[in-house]
Amino acid sequence: MSVDPLAEKYPYNGVYNFSENRVIDGRELEGLEWETVKNEDGSTTLILRIQLHNKEQLSDKQLQKLQSDLKQQFADTFSNSELNVNAQLIIEHSENGEGKFVVILTSTEGEIIKKDDDTTQIRYQGGKVEEIGNTQENIIFLTVKVNGKKRNNKKISRSFNHEAGHSAGLYHPWSPRNNINDIKQGDKDVSPSTVKKNIMNSGANPDPNLRSNSGTDLTPGQLKEVIKNVDNERE
Repeated sequence: MSVDPLAEKYPYNGVYNFSENRVIDGRELEGLEWETVKNEDGSTTLILRIQLHNKEQLSDKQLQKLQSDLKQQFADTFSNSELNVNAQLIIEHSENGEGKFVVILTSTEGEIIKKDDDTTQIRYQGGKVEEIGNTQENIIFLTVKVNGKKRNNKKISRSFNHEAGHSAGLYHPWSPRNNINDIKQGDKDVSPSTVKKNIMNSGANPDPNLRSNSGTDLTPGQLKEVIKNVDNERE
């Protein structure tokens, strides 16, 4: 019913071709969601295509810098040289916040929390995914402003990668639903450092000694789980 939003990236395809003329084994994905590409050299490219809705009306300069940082940190987190996996985030734009896989930039009011040492911190939700494990049609609400002040791009990117992990079927390290051995919190073979450095950890960790909102790592087991879930959803 419309032109593929990624048509310009694939000039060898006609804009009205369905599934690259592979109606038996191909599936049309409108070019907006998770996918894996198996390359001839044996490597895998893990791709997430999103539509970004600038609901908070960041300036063009702010938006351009944020997109650059989102792409870079996504590639850093979801790539693994030992597994021969490279990651790429492709960003399209949504004027009305509609699409198959939409990231909506939002704002929130923070809650001021007084700590035991008489210092204070602001507690807020950095992001939220609509459905855990849905790699093909989802919404991520991404907090870019707290109490009217823009967050640091590094923190925004960290929140995005955390929610993107959820969308690909990953759970928190402490969750009973997390069955990935190399990040299962409490297992004797999983160190506290591994948990604290992990992208799926957060300040909501029930163990106060493991709480962290700064981790950016994925374990090999988590990355394999992401690829498996993406491949299964696309079949």
